[in-house]
Amino acid sequence: MSKKAFKPLGRDRFMQSSPAAAPSAKGAESAAESVATLEWKMQSGLVATFHETELSYETLLNNSFVDEEINGRNQQLNTATARAALTRSLKRNQYLPVIVKLHPDGQYEFLDGSRRRLSALELKRGLRALVTKDNVIGSDAKALAREIQKTVKEHSLYEFGLELIATKQNDGLNQKELAALYQVSERKISDAVKAGEIPISLVELYPSVNDIAIADFKALHKHVFLHRKHSARLLFHKLFRQYQCPLPM
Repeated sequence: MSKKAFKPLGRDRFMQSSPAAAPSAKGAESAAESVATLEWKMQSGLVATFHETELSYETLLNNSFVDEEINGRNQQLNTATARAALTRSLKRNQYLPVIVKLHPDGQYEFLDGSRRRLSALELKRGLRALVTKDNVIGSDAKALAREIQKTVKEHSLYEFGLELIATKQNDGLNQKELAALYQVSERKISDAVKAGEIPISLVELYPSVNDIAIADFKALHKHVFLHRKHSARLLFHKLFRQYQCPLPM
């Protein structure tokens, strides 16, 4: 099934330079009152209504979450070091609202703004949010998050690779189909998939995943898979020696 790219509307009107003060704590049930409303057309054709709302620190702490498969950002890589500049900025101003889906159980799912969520928790402050109560399906939420994030801060090659690997496994798409879906070159798809195949334990050795260049990812990928191949061959020989079987030619 072909998927069309779409562009959410109305985001620019929320750019502002005045600081957003952290709201007082009133519990998750009274996150805040709506002060603006707008409608965005989803990829599926659904029109979802978003209300501008102030989410308190307590709401963020106790009643919010991020689904990595939808949001696309690997939360293990959202370290304080990687978010340092964002945290300093958020301490002064919040220039853009986060995009959130409110579930029937009262939990706020962050479609866009997972980095700002962590920085706000670090600063013990609230966030302005555009919140929808509409039943935005997973594919629409994922497409919306991806489109918005293109306009702000692109995912790292590693995070993009993880998303591609998941899409490839779930939808059975090949490299050419992935390139068409994400509107990038097949070369970028190949580089991103290689980056996403690297164990996170190695990626976390860097202060920020955004500091890792394509050349570094390629070197890490080569090291990891050569090591795995070598280890597999050593095990292969060990088993044949153990059972005194002749090695195949």
